[in-house]
Amino acid sequence: MGLVSQNPVSYRETLVVDLVISGGRVVDGSGAPPRVADVAVEGDRIVGVGGGFRGRRHIDARGKVVTPGFIDIHTHTDFTLPVEPSATAKLLQGVTTDVTGNCGFSPFPLADGGASSRHGAFVEPALTTRWASLKQYAEALADLRPGINVAPLVGHGAVRLAVLGEEDRAPTPSETAAMRALVERSMEDGAFGVSSGLVYAPSSYADTSELIALAEVAGSHGGFYATHLRDEGDGLLEAVNEALAIGRSARCPVQLSHHKVLGRRNWGLVGESLRRVDEANAGGEDVTLDVYPYTAGSTTLITLLPPEELSVGEPELRRRLADPAFRARVAERVRTTAQFQLDEVQLAAVPSRPDASGRRVVDVAEQDGIDPAELVIQLIETDGSSVVMLGFGMDEADVRRVICHPRSMIGSDGWVLSTAGPGHAHPRNFGCAPRVLANYVRDERIVDIETAVAKLAGLPAARLGLTDRGTLAEGMVADVVVLDLERLEEGSTYASPDAYPVGVEHVVLNGALAVTEGEPTGGRAGRVLRPSRNAGGTTRPRTIEGGR
Repeated sequence: MGLVSQNPVSYRETLVVDLVISGGRVVDGSGAPPRVADVAVEGDRIVGVGGGFRGRRHIDARGKVVTPGFIDIHTHTDFTLPVEPSATAKLLQGVTTDVTGNCGFSPFPLADGGASSRHGAFVEPALTTRWASLKQYAEALADLRPGINVAPLVGHGAVRLAVLGEEDRAPTPSETAAMRALVERSMEDGAFGVSSGLVYAPSSYADTSELIALAEVAGSHGGFYATHLRDEGDGLLEAVNEALAIGRSARCPVQLSHHKVLGRRNWGLVGESLRRVDEANAGGEDVTLDVYPYTAGSTTLITLLPPEELSVGEPELRRRLADPAFRARVAERVRTTAQFQLDEVQLAAVPSRPDASGRRVVDVAEQDGIDPAELVIQLIETDGSSVVMLGFGMDEADVRRVICHPRSMIGSDGWVLSTAGPGHAHPRNFGCAPRVLANYVRDERIVDIETAVAKLAGLPAARLGLTDRGTLAEGMVADVVVLDLERLEEGSTYASPDAYPVGVEHVVLNGALAVTEGEPTGGRAGRVLRPSRNAGGTTRPRTIEGGR
């Protein structure tokens, strides 16, 4: 029992704490209704939420909203934070913790050079270093003093690459054992779980049994299995079934990453996928999901090609594309069966054609006087998997339905970027969390603020098993955000993505001021987090009801 609870009157009258955030509308991250209260911080901990505190420093939060620091449950920041350690784009959203290692990508456990250097390079080409273990990566990141906290997953794609290379085949029993050993070591080093990206090579080469074998290891350590499904279009329901079967067989909680359905003909299918999630949870399984608040996703252009053709690797693919008959077949598949229609595709980063960034494929193709599918092939021939795209294949009604689901939480699927960076980024990299609060809470009113903050903080913390973050309460780590909800704007748009949000006025990170009066302080107090695991496994995330 803390001092506040033992004798609150004498404690508050005699002790001066480091910081008092006073008079704000506290939305504590638990799903409880807002209340006006002070938040007292001493060192890196919250020592009380209530009134009567005295502080050496003071933030007047009257008329403002006070929340826990947001936990972005789905990011690829592990590849960009070593290059942009200040993490300004995250802090100005109120994000204090990024969950990394998603979609099967992590910069460990890998060796430098060769195929390992290409793994995840589309996220940050400037990061050429890879690490042999999570322990080594965490030590390197700690030395850089990151601007935010990091909660790492280990990527199945990296694990497979380390053991099988780029080969498209089933592992031998000894290779499966080697992959399990790498996941085991990563979990011992502090990974929160294992992820898969089943549309990306080499993760896509795995069958269900291989994924079960690795999810078993994560589950035995109290971790979870996060998955970019094998199909988010026509085969969505079969892909959801596979993910649920993996969790069931491995006795491991499941996180469905950036849950959605692609393609106009499939709009509305998330109703059935969410029903299956509900059914699994009702049967005693532990399934959650995350969602980003946009109708466009972002991925590599090469994923428009037929999956079976990607299995040969980029050098061999380029050689085969020199054959006119093969090239014509691939082009036809790109036109007819790709996960996005070509008029829905916007180029985001094209190393060899910076002039094409921010423009639709069909518009660049028209300018060049060629077929759009041929342009896609030409860009892949030149830049391979380094070409990043935005795909506008989702329905707003589906996005809202997933946001309002009681077991969903918010994940940007983005990473740390600078507004001065190259390319034409997805706006979620700069404005995901503010968009949820400004658009879906304040303006559209599809979800109430206490539910939204739970989806941004409390539920992700529970999924991770972080028992000392995600809510504002005595004894919790002092990750705190003060924002002006009426003034809050995401700033970043599809047309002009490189803009920071406004309205996040103060951010406290591990007890230190990281943002004050809307400006970064330059203090970098982030940490590489480790799970708070008990023998019983992860904390089962509670269900939050509260959509309007």
